Amino acid sequence: MLNIFFRVDSSSEIGSGHLMRCLNLANSLSNNKIEFICTNHEGNLTNKVIELKYKVNIITKTENTWLGNKWEDDCNETINILKKCNIKTNILLIVDHYSIDHIWETKIKPYVNKIMVIDDIHNRKHNCNILLDQNIYLNNNPYQNLIPNNCKLLLGCKYVMLNKYFLKYKYRLAIGILITVFAKFLALQVPQLIRQSVNIPLIIQERKRVNNLAYRISQAPIQPAWHGLPAVHYSLHRFGFQALHHAG
Repeated sequence: MLNIFFRVDSSSEIGSGHLMRCLNLANSLSNNKIEFICTNHEGNLTNKVIELKYKVNIITKTENTWLGNKWEDDCNETINILKKCNIKTNILLIVDHYSIDHIWETKIKPYVNKIMVIDDIHNRKHNCNILLDQNIYLNNNPYQNLIPNNCKLLLGCKYVMLNKYFLKYKYRLAIGILITVFAKFLALQVPQLIRQSVNIPLIIQERKRVNNLAYRISQAPIQPAWHGLPAVHYSLHRFGFQALHHAG
């Protein structure tokens, strides 16, 4: 059994996406010991974590920033939480936070066995053993020179952290797909989305704008292009987490 800690936040500004994808991953690994470490930002959703019977360790917010504290203070608080748990082995720390980088990770590394980072903007360096990015990539590695040479990369839709509720739709006929994106990602992501959605009617809706961009393509069955959370489990297992099991 692994001792898994998620360092992730949610708030009215950060949103809920980071926390929800971590919960999806946690639910699929529920036969391990799992705890969450979260800052008490305004509008946080830690009550959702508690509803799902996971322990939440709270870091008190002292600054009006995405991290909520100076990075040193946040890291020290996380280390103190790990020490209080009095766990010495099989510690996997999963970090999903845009305000945490290689400096934070390097400081905490002696207190855990392995660090896994969940990211999707590849704008900073990481010092981790595993990096997961479930975005669409066309045979390129956007994390080149941003991670250690021995870091295991899990890139692409086959590692999507999807709620198990949606898995039953995996092989159904696609009538159309509606994708909502932020304006600044529109020009970057739309061409890739179109190439990945051949023969599926696709509508791209730009958030905070009235006009939509519509791409009509002939109807065809969805081809299963990803394996989802089982692929994450398999990759973690292959990387050395022998106690890891799929709970689904």
